[in-house]
Amino acid sequence: MSHKISSIAFVFLAAAFVSCGKSHASYENKGEPVPNTTVVADSSSSQKEVSAPEKESETAKPVALNPEHQLLREVLDSMSDRFKGDIQIEDAQMDEFLFDLNQVLEAEKSFPKDDLSLYYLIDKKHKVGKDYEPKGLKPVRKNNYWNVSRNDLSLRPDVYEALKKMALGAKDDGITLMVSSTYRSYEYQTNLFNRYVRQDGEAMADRYSARPGTSQHQLGTAIDFGTIDDAFAETKMGIWLNEHSEEYGWSLSFPKGYEDVTGFMWECWHFRYIGTDACLFQNKWFCDVQQYMMEFIDAWKTKKGIDKSRDQKIAFETAPAPVEEPVVEEEPTLAKTEEVAAPQSTEIAYEKSEEEKLPAPVSPSSTGEYVEEDDDLGEVVE
Repeated sequence: MSHKISSIAFVFLAAAFVSCGKSHASYENKGEPVPNTTVVADSSSSQKEVSAPEKESETAKPVALNPEHQLLREVLDSMSDRFKGDIQIEDAQMDEFLFDLNQVLEAEKSFPKDDLSLYYLIDKKHKVGKDYEPKGLKPVRKNNYWNVSRNDLSLRPDVYEALKKMALGAKDDGITLMVSSTYRSYEYQTNLFNRYVRQDGEAMADRYSARPGTSQHQLGTAIDFGTIDDAFAETKMGIWLNEHSEEYGWSLSFPKGYEDVTGFMWECWHFRYIGTDACLFQNKWFCDVQQYMMEFIDAWKTKKGIDKSRDQKIAFETAPAPVEEPVVEEEPTLAKTEEVAAPQSTEIAYEKSEEEKLPAPVSPSSTGEYVEEDDDLGEVVE
């Protein structure tokens, strides 16, 4: 799907985009009556103003309080001071906001059921366990549509498919994506963070590197593209991703000027796949800041009593310890006097267990390259 088609949805946002830190209701130049007055028609079809006290003399009708509106206001009020300064949802906008929110939560139902939600909140306060590993990691190998910086990259299968779509769109515009970093295990992240601590000190390392268990890379849904430095923002690839990544469901995780919100310095190369519905929602209501939206969705689920136990179980499930087969001593056999026919084959025939019938997992060969061939993206370009 070309970004030229999907970008239509983002053009629509220009009419509805919520400006950060500004009020969205104004009486100026809208033809609305000024506060405390109302307009009524007299018998001659002309109009006259009726003062507020005169209006209040009429029988007051109780206004029913919308419980969803009240719940939304409570969640918004519970957010950080900067969130409340940047994100302002007026009462008149609540129905529209809740409609968009329900669209995002409805899309979540289509996510893989055996792994974490694409909306899983992971940051310095919200973690995954040391044994968490995405299900069915798929190798990301160099092909005709993207390049790779190393041979041990992998992504969740659904995220891999999303990368394919974005890479095709980029290719249509003459851009070949460079995938530099993808899934990282807890152990890998531990070694990486410790190396940065030795290099720059703990305080500085905390600003640009995630501690083990808090990295989006462990989810298998994030990619570092290109050169992994600030100069990447000015490259053709960096500019294309900044302009078009959300059309394919990829969101910049750590935008400039929000270190106090995300916990990390600006990373123009780090994108997380969250789906197109969430990207639209983020862009329209949350100043295009992924962390704001993820924090809100998590808080909304908690306030609404939406069950999050499945994700928590997956995130902190302990890997089963390897089972050692008990050693069984063979009983001595008596010598047989009768002749036994020699087997027709040197292989022993037996019925395979269900586990043995499954395909062998993909693993790096001794050269460090994955043995499995890539799929329909063409042969590997050497």
